[in-house]
Amino acid sequence: MIVETLKKSEIFSSLKDKELKSIGELFEILKFNNNDTVFNEGDPSDKFYILAEGNVKIMKHSIAGKDIILEIMSPGDVFGGVAVLDNKPYPASAQAMEPSSLIRISRQNLFQLMEEYPILKLEIVKYFSDKLRDAHEMLKNIATERVEFPAYKAGDF
Repeated sequence: MIVETLKKSEIFSSLKDKELKSIGELFEILKFNNNDTVFNEGDPSDKFYILAEGNVKIMKHSIAGKDIILEIMSPGDVFGGVAVLDNKPYPASAQAMEPSSLIRISRQNLFQLMEEYPILKLEIVKYFSDKLRDAHEMLKNIATERVEFPAYKAGDF
């Protein structure tokens, strides 16, 4: 399962099968049931995750107590990555939306892999650049959406 998942990931797919088998030993497999928490916002970010099977939602908890879904991860998607790279707490929570399998690697082992396989540094930059571009596009769309207000009649106030 680990090698197949790494092949699906944009970050690791450039490595050869032999390399993927070799680095696969540094990953561990985790299984989650529907609604299980993978990590919570504010937890220390010491693991880098790749979804193997199922779906995971990335969400923020609002002050009003509501969960705001930021993204839904599909097989091959990476999450928890930015926090791992900059060594800050996870900025959002991750929760399984159905029975899901993940693989994960520790920060220390990820950094070791980036030294051993420098192409991974470029792939990580490209991956997160695409994510940043998508986020900018989404913000632009939200900012330029037409906001309609209900029509009020005299005496409504």
